[in-house]
Amino acid sequence: MAYWKEIRGILPPQTIRQFKGVYNSEDSGFSTPEGFAQDIRNISSQSYPALSLKPGHSLLGSNLGGRVTGLLKWQETELHAIANGVWSKWTGIAWSSVATGLSTSADCSFANFKGNLSAINLIMANGVDAPRRYDGTTVQVLAGAPTTGNFVEQHDNRLYMATGNTISYSALSKADDWSTPKDAGQIVLETNNGQSIIGLRGGNQHLTVFKKSSIHELFGTGPNNYRLIEVANDIGAFSNKAIINAAGVLYFISNRIYQYNGGSRPDFEFSKPVQNYISGINPNATDKCVAGTNGRNVYFGIPYGTATECNLILEYDTQQGAWYVWDNIPVTQFIKQGYSAWFSGDTNGNVFMMGTGSTDNGTATHWAWISPPYGAETLARRTNWYNMYLIVDLPPGSSLNVSLNRSANDDTQWYLVKSITPQNGIQNARIIIPLATVALSNFVRVKLDGFGPFKLYEFNRQMREMPIK
Repeated sequence: MAYWKEIRGILPPQTIRQFKGVYNSEDSGFSTPEGFAQDIRNISSQSYPALSLKPGHSLLGSNLGGRVTGLLKWQETELHAIANGVWSKWTGIAWSSVATGLSTSADCSFANFKGNLSAINLIMANGVDAPRRYDGTTVQVLAGAPTTGNFVEQHDNRLYMATGNTISYSALSKADDWSTPKDAGQIVLETNNGQSIIGLRGGNQHLTVFKKSSIHELFGTGPNNYRLIEVANDIGAFSNKAIINAAGVLYFISNRIYQYNGGSRPDFEFSKPVQNYISGINPNATDKCVAGTNGRNVYFGIPYGTATECNLILEYDTQQGAWYVWDNIPVTQFIKQGYSAWFSGDTNGNVFMMGTGSTDNGTATHWAWISPPYGAETLARRTNWYNMYLIVDLPPGSSLNVSLNRSANDDTQWYLVKSITPQNGIQNARIIIPLATVALSNFVRVKLDGFGPFKLYEFNRQMREMPIK
């Protein structure tokens, strides 16, 4: 009696059910940990551990006519935007102008403060126009404030601004008093590189002061006990809007993306998976970098490659420790309002409500997931690719393409091997991937891409190792 002989060299299936975001390593992906993508676009962690489309966004009201240079909020209840030199508030139905004649290019900072004012005011500074205040009805110049004050921040019942290398602070609980001796005043911050201050952030019992190449902390509550301490003289931030406080942690963009809790040097270990993107920031457009948060995730807009405006958004899930990459949003500003609402402004004068729906303002979102090279334990061993499949959900109208590549870094060598656009949608469907084009490759990369919502629950691959000759 004849028996089927076992096929030698077939390895157990390798299954991914926990998709961990992107890890864009410098060695073409050969050291990328299992479960990570080598590159990724418009995918998010909202269905973790499954892979799914990023949340959508929709236009809030009408276009504002020019670059959005500020997104502000008054008492967490009223959203404001500054674009094309016009300060507008969102009424819940439309944008309503509250001030005109402002700079059309200077990025704005803001703080809410009452002190000796009749009500809580929204303070705005941009370093070009005299600082302004909004009292809930009208906008007027903030009396007494530094004429070109910038980076306004509220901390320990004082307002702070910076001009050049000088920090100005108001009198205690007085928004319009910047000159009373022994109460209001200035602190000059000299450094060897001669740089100006580019950002201020208050919190955790001190004010953090940023230059492009150094970080300092201002401790104390007033001129009688202020102490200025250097944190680092080789780390700084690209700009004020590239710094965000998320859940008590400062995140900021420089030659790396750092997080800072105070008390030690800023850390960048968490951002190593996206360092290649950060290293690819256009050095002539670093002032366009911007950071924001929705309360859970942190977002970093960067001008990548030769772009002069932000063309990528790096999303960091602080709970899962995973990174994702979005594109096609030329973001200039982020802001979070209340517990869950968050917004972005762009170069074209649009303000978008983020995290709504599943389209990019009505246009189906294109997404992509590119694997690192998969192969045997040694890349010298030839491999016979034996089996490969996916488990996915695709609702009606969505599409999925599967492409394979025998090269680790040549993106002109993709072979489209499967394309699916189900009319009625599919759920938990097993999609077999044809392997004829890569059957005897030492390694293979897999690209999944498509338009519209999807969920990927499992990616399974199996190979047969051939002898080394």
